[in-house]
Amino acid sequence: VVAVAGGSLPSFVIAMALLIMRRSFPFIPVVYQPANEALGVTSWMELASLTLPVISLSFGIIASISRYMRTELVEIYSSDFILLARSKGLNKTQVFTKHAFRNALIPIVTIMGPMIVALITGSTVIERFFGVPGLSLMTIKSINVKDTFVTLGCELLYSAMFVVAMLIVDIAYGFIDPRIRLVGGSNDK
Repeated sequence: VVAVAGGSLPSFVIAMALLIMRRSFPFIPVVYQPANEALGVTSWMELASLTLPVISLSFGIIASISRYMRTELVEIYSSDFILLARSKGLNKTQVFTKHAFRNALIPIVTIMGPMIVALITGSTVIERFFGVPGLSLMTIKSINVKDTFVTLGCELLYSAMFVVAMLIVDIAYGFIDPRIRLVGGSNDK
């Protein structure tokens, strides 16, 4: 229920629910409080003021990933190689760690790259809601004042983040499944 609700509710609804539940934790600030820039260090209050925005942004992503992971694990546990591993006498922990988890992780890593970029680029409402000065808010402001260069710079940065995220996903494939490796190609016939 939590995974379905987290995946279907927008981040600003989760942020409002966190504000309602915040009465139990009055020490967590609602509005972002930047650190003293003269000291050049991050303060405890700055980290505490980032708690609610981080939870509200990451809740939907974590819920979606957990739903995907559950679906993949249900499919993998019904596979023949899991039955073979169990018949060899491996316990549930060994079957999970050596066989099921790695095979379930490949589709999860595939969707995590674009999800993380969507998390970064789609944080405009949360930045406005909690008063966090971020890149999404700067992009919207530059669009409103028709500052073309800042808008293009922000969009170029978003595109670069997407390319880097997909590159990390492709590299992670080789670590997750040793059968997926980049092989130096030669055209010798």
